[in-house]
Amino acid sequence: MFLLLPLSGSRYAIAAVILSLWFYIFLHAWRAPYHSMILYISAEGSVHWQPAYRAAGQLSSRSLVTQWLIQLCWQDQHQKKHVVWIFSDQLSSADYRALARHIQLQRWR
Repeated sequence: MFLLLPLSGSRYAIAAVILSLWFYIFLHAWRAPYHSMILYISAEGSVHWQPAYRAAGQLSSRSLVTQWLIQLCWQDQHQKKHVVWIFSDQLSSADYRALARHIQLQRWR
């Protein structure tokens, strides 16, 4: 983008700050540790993670299912809302469809 638009003077400094911040955020996100987790959802809609890196709670009807991702929303015991995005390539296709079906069933209840 910056190669197409000629910049002058102070705009170079602004562009340098923006690019430096973007690189800093990207570097920290890349270095973030990855924790594999197992998700349990009961027939009543209670959500549990194993190991317990995230709070357990009750599945919310605000969860969203698309072809590419699932936005999993739940509330813990203190009524704090949690959101996790699960992309379709993070699960096998059978597990992704099963999770999507279960979320849709919870939304219709």
